[in-house]
Formats: sequence, C-alpha cells, structure tokens
Amino acid sequence: MRSRSPSWPTGYWGCRARGNDARRTTVHDGAVEAELRREVRKARAAGPVAARIATGADPRLARRWRRLGLLHAGLPESLGGAGGDPALAFAVAEECARDLLTPCSQLTGLWAVRTLAALAGDSEAARAELARVLEGDVPAVCWPGGAGRGPEVHWRSGRLSGRLSAVAPCSTPPRLLLVAPGEDNGVRIGLVELDRAEFDQAGRLDVTGIDPTRPAAVLALSEAPVRELGDVAPGEARRLRAFWLLVAAADCLGAMHGNLELATAHVRAREAFGRPIGAFQAVRHRCVDLYVDVEMKRAAVAGAGAAWARGDEDALADALVAVSHAADAQVRVAESAVLLHGALGFAYECDAQFYLRRAYGVQASLPSVRDLRIELATA
Repeated sequence: MRSRSPSWPTGYWGCRARGNDARRTTVHDGAVEAELRREVRKARAAGPVAARIATGADPRLARRWRRLGLLHAGLPESLGGAGGDPALAFAVAEECARDLLTPCSQLTGLWAVRTLAALAGDSEAARAELARVLEGDVPAVCWPGGAGRGPEVHWRSGRLSGRLSAVAPCSTPPRLLLVAPGEDNGVRIGLVELDRAEFDQAGRLDVTGIDPTRPAAVLALSEAPVRELGDVAPGEARRLRAFWLLVAAADCLGAMHGNLELATAHVRAREAFGRPIGAFQAVRHRCVDLYVDVEMKRAAVAGAGAAWARGDEDALADALVAVSHAADAQVRVAESAVLLHGALGFAYECDAQFYLRRAYGVQASLPSVRDLRIELATA
C-alpha cells in the first residue's frame, strides 16, 4: 500500500522530476531539510501557550498537520514512505518540539513508523500496520526500560500484564505498540488492541502531570491480549533503540531552541534604566551560555543522526551521548530562561514556564542520565 502526502511539492523529499521524463535527480539534503523546517514552522499556530491550552485543540490545525505527511520522512519508498535521507526524521522531531503544542502523534508516530519498518521485510502484519500509521492512525507506543522509564511488563502466551507509565494518548479504538525484550538481546514487538470497554476497565488513568502540553496516561494491564508482530535481531534492535533515543534527543533540542528564541526576544524588548536588559553584561553572559548549550547539543544530535543514517556500529553510543547531554541541558536552558524573564517567568501567562515544565517532564520520562552514561561506558 502506497501512501504519499499530496501537500508536498514533487521535489520535497529529495527527488525532483526532470522535464517530462521519469528520471529523477537527488536534491542536496541541506536544501531538503531547510524546506522541511520551513513547512513545519508555517503549520504552527500563533499565540501564547496558555491561551491555546484554554481554547483546546483546533480541528483545522490537526488536519493541517496530517496533510504535512511528516511520518514519511526518510522512510524507504518500498515501505510507503517518501525516501530521502533517514536522518530527516530527526529534523522533523526537532522542529515539531519547538512548538510545545505540536500534536503528540508526530513524536509517537516517528517511533511507531521506524519500529514497524524494522519488521516490515518479514511480517505482513507489520506492513499492514505501518500503512495504517502512515495514513494518520497512530497508536500509543511504549518501550519499558529501553527508551523510557517504568517497570518491566510480563508478556507470556499472548497476554500482557504490567503497569505502563507516560503513555501518550491512544488512538480510537485504543491501540498500543509495545517493544519488549526478546531473546539474545533482541526485542519483540506486539500490538495491544482493546475495545473501548476493555480499555476503560484496564486501569487507565489520564495524567496531566507537570506538563499540560503533553498529556499522558498510565495503563495497568492484566492479561490483555497481545498480537505479536515479530522479532528484531540484536543488531537491528540496537539500531532501533538508537533511533528512539535520537528522536528523544532531537525533541529536547527543538524545545531548547524555541526556549532560547523566547528568552532572547524578551531581553531585547524588555527595558530597565532606559536600556534593553540584554545590554547588561550579566544578562549577555547568561544568553551566551544558553546559546552554547543549544549549539553543542545540535552538533551532538547532528553527528549521532549522521552516524545512524550511515549505519555505523557505534551509532548507539553516539545516541547515548546525545540524549544524556540533551536531557540535562534542556533543564538548564529552561531554568535560565525563566530567570531571564524575571518575575514574569513564573507567571502562567508566560511561555517560559511551559518550557520548564516540558524539560522536567521529558527528564522524568527518559532513563536517568546516570543510567544512560553507565550504559555508554559499557557499550
């Protein structure tokens, strides 16, 4: 099944028709990435975060995001994607995170698409599910202990029991794509599909948490039926985990960049003693620290993304470096941005405190920085 978003120009994903023939030439990845970022920015809604939360989701905005077809980025055409550089998926994650109210399905969809793509060569069920996700029906995703926190789940004889935390909102009907440990350091992937009555009885608890821009749920499952989609070998499992961690790192980077722009705009506009506060040396130094944090993490994510796209053996180690530093730096940047706003930074109407909430929420949902660095030392 082929799925291609009609909204993009022909050459968007890295191919441009030449004349009237069917031949195609590759567009430079930098130009493709720049165009992708521009289109994502144009899709964002304007206005303070607090006001947009109060008004609720805009159906027109949701339709606009679906038309962008971002989940096709870097996925081979043979799997229904649009081809191009696989690392474009990380640019998508970064740009989407700059707007704190980008639909959660963009982030979870990137994880789901790449996870199913790892199985698509050997599993007809995975190919069918991948086509469904590319059409916009994105399931919740969960990898307990692999790319997130949470206790282990028990998956035996086609039944799943355990408590899953920080699960993004599910589709309707509820579906959960689960990645669990397999044999010989591989992973196995299954799909939990519950009807609405079963889902409500599963111990589901919607949690706003510290970050109201990214709702989550806790699922307590007991003997829930699981449809196994297939197993991923150890080598490909390492590569899949590197992808998940890099998407998380790119998500951190995008929020950091948006926060930096917010803070620098404020210090240019806010005046004290007849001068913009950005003219004072202490404020300048703090802004430079923020800029260095963002650019260092951009280099780490870009380098790790390029290594993953090339298929390097130590791509997982690079991903561990990127995500462990990004999770720390996101909190550091967010706390500094609140201080640069002064008392305004603590007000609900100011977007700075929403970036701080996002930073704390992301840090809580990922494996601890200590655990990531211990794993890096032994990788």
